Amino acid sequence: MVTGGEHLKVFTPEENGSDTSLEEILAEYTGSPAEEEKSQPEKDSTPPGEDPPTPAQERKVWVWRQIERSEKSVEGFSDGDSRRGSASTPRENERFSAMTADTTDLANAIRRPQQINNPERRDAEIRTVTPEEAARLCEKRIAAIRARMWPLTIIAAVMALITLSTKLDGAAAIFGQNLRFSSAMLLVLHLSCCALGLDVILRGVKDILILQPRTESVIAFACLFSALHAIVGIVAPEKAMGLPFCAVGSCAVLFFRLGLLAKLRANRTCYKLYLSSGEPQAVIRRSGDWDGGDIIIKQGVDPNDFVESCTEEDGSQRLFTIACPAILILVIVSSLIVLLYGRGLTGFLRALASLSCACAAFSSSLCYALPLRKLNKVLQSYGAAVTSWTGAKQVSRGGGVVITDSDLFPPGKAALSGMKIIGPSSVEWVLSVSASVIDASGSELARPFLELMREQGGTRRPVENLHFDNSGGYVADVQGCHIYIGSSAFMRKQEIELYSALMVKKGIYLAINRVLTAVFIINYSASPSIAASMRILSRKPGFKPILALKDFLIDREMIEEEFLTKTDRMFFPDLTESGRFHSLADSSKSGRIPSGIICREGLTAFACLLIGCRKLTRRTILSCLLALGAAVLGLEFMFFLGLSGSYSAASAANLLIYNLLWLLPTFFIGSGTGRL
Repeated sequence: MVTGGEHLKVFTPEENGSDTSLEEILAEYTGSPAEEEKSQPEKDSTPPGEDPPTPAQERKVWVWRQIERSEKSVEGFSDGDSRRGSASTPRENERFSAMTADTTDLANAIRRPQQINNPERRDAEIRTVTPEEAARLCEKRIAAIRARMWPLTIIAAVMALITLSTKLDGAAAIFGQNLRFSSAMLLVLHLSCCALGLDVILRGVKDILILQPRTESVIAFACLFSALHAIVGIVAPEKAMGLPFCAVGSCAVLFFRLGLLAKLRANRTCYKLYLSSGEPQAVIRRSGDWDGGDIIIKQGVDPNDFVESCTEEDGSQRLFTIACPAILILVIVSSLIVLLYGRGLTGFLRALASLSCACAAFSSSLCYALPLRKLNKVLQSYGAAVTSWTGAKQVSRGGGVVITDSDLFPPGKAALSGMKIIGPSSVEWVLSVSASVIDASGSELARPFLELMREQGGTRRPVENLHFDNSGGYVADVQGCHIYIGSSAFMRKQEIELYSALMVKKGIYLAINRVLTAVFIINYSASPSIAASMRILSRKPGFKPILALKDFLIDREMIEEEFLTKTDRMFFPDLTESGRFHSLADSSKSGRIPSGIICREGLTAFACLLIGCRKLTRRTILSCLLALGAAVLGLEFMFFLGLSGSYSAASAANLLIYNLLWLLPTFFIGSGTGRL
């Protein structure tokens, strides 16, 4: 199973506990990626008697250089080109720009190799950002966004107050009648907001230029034409037809960055869980591994897949990527209709500003980020977190939920409460044989058996020819002895004589060479939270629990007795098929996007994650539809009001109130996601 910290660990001077500089750390590795050395003469810098650096070491050095430069960029070093040195290649500069953009998704730097058309080059470009490095980059981006959020919030609030104050009689005499003064003030504040959110504006302009408009493109449209409308208000206030829409555009930038901050904080929760756990597990939906349909299973985490899942596009981004081209076309066409209707160039410019501001829904970036942030904050207390939209959507469809022994009875919940040895066999020999066979079977009962074996001075013995019997037991050979270990039903099937005085309900029987040798009494303690999770999963439509158990004492009767739930909708595979499910859980095949990670034993975290994924997808889709509907509805209102000349109704204050009111459903839906 893959654990955090095994993949290209990068040690900083602080972690080493010394004052070693970055140059001294880099001096431990010689060489650098070939692309970075193209502009320098080739020379062999490897010290005599030492092996040349491996490709992994070269990639490690290159990634650490980019992280250091990203830190300098966040701390305010504006002269990045001069500090990077003259040996940087255009491709290195491109990657550096992607990694140092404080609000750009990590996917721009991590998933860039997947955008290469040449398959050979794509395979050669290995994703080198480890979870540790991704967590550090996430922290830097959060710090950078928070540093700009306070001034951006204050300026946007002042602009909103100026715009809304025109609704009051006293303030209207200042801001409503003196349009030139108010337009100049709003323009200065608006340009300040655009400077603080310059990355959003530039990204939107770039997407327009490459004909792939997104939410940032609509916001860039709104900010640009709001500024032009404000300039008209300064130059020719009699033709401006009301206050400019600068406050709406600035608030759109503010709430977009707020959504970015919420998503980064949710990702930070995932990174913390991953790095704090010794053996995190990923929840993945697999198809073709069960005759009854797809299965949802816990298995080892691949570091590359984990980082990629945290940085992929979410559902709201994908929806608005599809809708934004149509929205921008509607804005331009509607504005041209206003121009042809005889409203003049100023009317055309006002229509562009008002319609683009109406389509710049404040909740566009909060539809997924806010529910994800609320959900991960709650799931963190259970030791789980949602990592990706794709995985959460797949898991929310339901399927067979593979439940293992450790899910029902975590360590400490199944213990040996007594034993009885029959015959001349020693305690050390009996415990060594039984613990070795149970441990080889993969059952969770191996833990208490091995602990008792060590206390009694026993040792593990080699186990051969182990096979399962579906009646509830194992048969194996240990040092020339034929071992039978299982339930009373298994012993009766093997025609091994049992004593009526030794018949116990939760007992494991050991027979050596077909002679009863020992009886072990197992005490099970069901957790109330796990019992509640069992009842919830068995009742939720779409989820079918698959109890892939290697403990032959756990059956339908015991489940109903211990967990107080019905087993009608549960599937109990035989021991052979349960072993196959366990082998799937032990694998960590890359290429599968996990829906979330689990860092705690027991079924509670697993069940909460599944329920949370379903709630997250449904609420995200609902929020996206409401945001998209609000944008289209606002566009229609502003178009018809502007076409009819009702500029007092189609004012900036009314549009700002309209967009703010449509935030309420998003906040209400997002806050409810945290209640499981």
